[in-house]
Amino acid sequence: MKRLLVVALLLGACRNAGVTVIPDSELPQDVFGSPTPSQPGAVPESGTIYLLRDGRLQPFVASLPRVATMPEALVAALVAAEPAGGLKTAVPLNTQLIDVGVSSGGTAVIDLTGEFERSAPGRVLALRVAQVVFTVTEAPGVSEVLLAIEGSGAAVLTGSEQLVDRPVTRNDYLSFAPPE
Repeated sequence: MKRLLVVALLLGACRNAGVTVIPDSELPQDVFGSPTPSQPGAVPESGTIYLLRDGRLQPFVASLPRVATMPEALVAALVAAEPAGGLKTAVPLNTQLIDVGVSSGGTAVIDLTGEFERSAPGRVLALRVAQVVFTVTEAPGVSEVLLAIEGSGAAVLTGSEQLVDRPVTRNDYLSFAPPE
């Protein structure tokens, strides 16, 4: 009981009526930084993209650009990838990312420049799409991909070289999946 009384007296003595507690939301941002924690969907410095070795997809940890979303960062890193160490890419050198959107159902709509469709044998075209699908589905909440070329929906080749006009998943490209 004596301890409780001593603690209460000390707390009362330390109380200063002139001290005002300012809420975090009112602190000046230029001095104390943002009062809110970073968003859970923030883009990390690196992520997994898929490149090729011997006609099969291989995960590769790449630096990610500072962009708004993880799906956008992953695809941007893929189209800009400069393969090394025996890894290659089927994505043509001058392919550019136009836009990435993700629906609440987990479908990523990836809009690329026409260079992506540049003439190539069917297997190479399917590998290009497989690289995009495996890469963007690394982003949390993305389970399937709908490809667009310069704003227009595009039919794509699956791993079995079937032309489809629907969202595709990793299952459509299991023939290119990384070896286990």
